[in-house]
Amino acid sequence: MERISFTNHQLSNMKQRIGKWMKRFFFFALGLIIVLIIAGYGYETVSRKNVKKKFPPPGQLVDIGTHKLHFRISGSGNETIVFDAGSGEQGSYGFLMLEEELGKHATLISYDRAGINWSEPGPGERNGVRIADELYAALQKLAIKSPVVLVGHSQGGLHMIQFAKKYRSMVKGLVLMDAPLPSSFNDMPQELKNAMGGSSSQMKMATFMANFGVMRLTAPPPPSAPFKVNGLNTDSIEQVIAAMLPATLVNGVFPEVEQSVMKNDIVVNDGMLDSLPVRIISSRSFIRNVNEGPPGWNETLQQKFVEYWERNQSALVKLSSNSKRMILDNSGHAMHVTQPAFVIATILSVTVDHLPE
Repeated sequence: MERISFTNHQLSNMKQRIGKWMKRFFFFALGLIIVLIIAGYGYETVSRKNVKKKFPPPGQLVDIGTHKLHFRISGSGNETIVFDAGSGEQGSYGFLMLEEELGKHATLISYDRAGINWSEPGPGERNGVRIADELYAALQKLAIKSPVVLVGHSQGGLHMIQFAKKYRSMVKGLVLMDAPLPSSFNDMPQELKNAMGGSSSQMKMATFMANFGVMRLTAPPPPSAPFKVNGLNTDSIEQVIAAMLPATLVNGVFPEVEQSVMKNDIVVNDGMLDSLPVRIISSRSFIRNVNEGPPGWNETLQQKFVEYWERNQSALVKLSSNSKRMILDNSGHAMHVTQPAFVIATILSVTVDHLPE
């Protein structure tokens, strides 16, 4: 077979042509990426505007001076219960399964914290002090009679502890549902932090995906499990909340996690709520078994988490001289969903002085 050889001049020409094609490909790819980013940002911006037009606030927007917060008020009665949901997109719809029964005994107030769902983004760091102050300002605008009973689930409990501490005279009782101790993130063993993720870099990546349309295009539709509460079709509510999710994560959830959870500003002292009735409903571990853990979760991590969570929850009892803790073995984190009757009875125990027979 005849061997093909190239002169130095031919090789030089080939290298130049390959270099030109590589440069063209690089600039083409770069241009394509820029076009996709611009298109994604435009798509997401237009989508958010359309969502606002298509799904107006179902409750009322309360102007607290710097921004407006969305409130839903239901039920009736002289007693008032104020709810604060955990981290995520549920917000003012996080306690629907409790409303029908509790609404027979009290006025119910649920709201979206700043940047979540229909509430406008708020200024400054989204820390526990600021969130409690904003809730207080809104309740004043609504002319809500005090004292009120505060109910906080998960991260919402952090804000309710801060509210009860700062505005003690306005509070009749406090119910915490799997709410972590304010220092919980700092107290968590490093191996659990590593396994559970949620780092700042991960949130930055998720923020990019949310702002440039990737999340809206790739997010799976919400699970379809329609049922009605007080005439509200929860399946349609899930659809609406899913449509608002990218903006909710960027404007509300992520800033809260970084500034209210990871850099918690609440100083907890034993007995700081004096004799305020405090009821603590704890899951044995909100990660109930290895299968519910994040990728890489194992029996060793599960046991460490159970021990950590017990230390965390038992410390909450020291908040008040009138604290009582109840442990639900198989409720999971969302006990208001899995065991609503127990949660309702606990809330009413500090809400209504004399329940009807």
